Amino acid sequence: MIVSIQYLRGLAAFMVVVFHAADSLSRLTGEPPLLFLKAGLSGVDIFFVISGFIIYRTTAGRTVDPLDFAWKRIVRIVPLYWLLTLLVAYVAIVRPDLLSSAVYDGPHLLASLFFVPMQHPAFDETLPLLIPGWTLNYEMAFYGLFALALFLPGKARVPAVMGVLVAAVAVREFIPYGDVTAFYTMPLILEFGAGMMIGVAYRAGVEVRAGLAAAVFVIAAVALVAMAEIGLWRSVACGIPAAMIVAGALFFEKARGLPHWPALHLLGNASYSIYLTHVLVLPVLARLWSMGEVPADPLWNAAFLATAIVASVIAGIATYALVERPLLVVLRGAGVTNPSASPTPRVQASGPSHGDLRTGGPRRSPAPPAPRHVPA
Repeated sequence: MIVSIQYLRGLAAFMVVVFHAADSLSRLTGEPPLLFLKAGLSGVDIFFVISGFIIYRTTAGRTVDPLDFAWKRIVRIVPLYWLLTLLVAYVAIVRPDLLSSAVYDGPHLLASLFFVPMQHPAFDETLPLLIPGWTLNYEMAFYGLFALALFLPGKARVPAVMGVLVAAVAVREFIPYGDVTAFYTMPLILEFGAGMMIGVAYRAGVEVRAGLAAAVFVIAAVALVAMAEIGLWRSVACGIPAAMIVAGALFFEKARGLPHWPALHLLGNASYSIYLTHVLVLPVLARLWSMGEVPADPLWNAAFLATAIVASVIAGIATYALVERPLLVVLRGAGVTNPSASPTPRVQASGPSHGDLRTGGPRRSPAPPAPRHVPA
């Protein structure tokens, strides 16, 4: 296992939780979130870079059956996502007051289940019923593209995938606007390509001194916060620092190694469950908090933020232990192999227009005429 990737998975999920917890607090108080908390949105970008790295890393130099590759990705992603999406649909039907973002609409539910970008019935945005699933639409599209590339000779795979990603972004301004076309031509898809290029360098044996790798990581982390509200495109404000963070962590570990911290290892294992479930925990907690008529002062605000983050992480870990992992065990028992690559999988070492500050998802707007905060 590449330890840094495992830790980064947990870090990325934690960042997204912090971002949405701060947004929930902002809704309660009417005050904007602190700047460094807004930077948590870029956890999504770290996930995308990690996915590009791992998909390349686990297929490079190997003959991989494209259908087997695609099936394993489906098996890894779909069960938990479908289960939670159907749960949200049920809540939207029987108790719509519990989740303000949950509105039942038959066609929208089907689009959500099958990873088709579609306008959310409650928002003027292209989002699925389970809001974090917008990133899975990108993940599944990338997996599909890479599965097609597996029909090519090994050396042609990365250039072919990179060519399609770059071409998709390049034609954005010249094709008819629609939910699907606008969604899949956003510049943030290049983050998968950045992950692949990091993988190419890593596999080629590129060495980076530990001090330099650490400096890259720290500079990128500072840049994420510094650029959170200066109006740059998301691919610049989040994508470039995310790639630097992943590269810095990987090459630091390669040069000096990393210790095994059980808590971070668990956080990495549970990252998928944490990412998908935290948006179900936060609205319930916010409702309970508002019912208690808690004073709006800094101390209580900090208490809400801490409670929201801890509750989200605990719920995600519980979901991983009680639902996600048992589902994978059952699927393995049925003859389905657990994939080596997933939204942010584990690997063996050899040496998701603009982001919305409420949902973290892409807006339903054409290519931006001018840069805004963390655009995608």
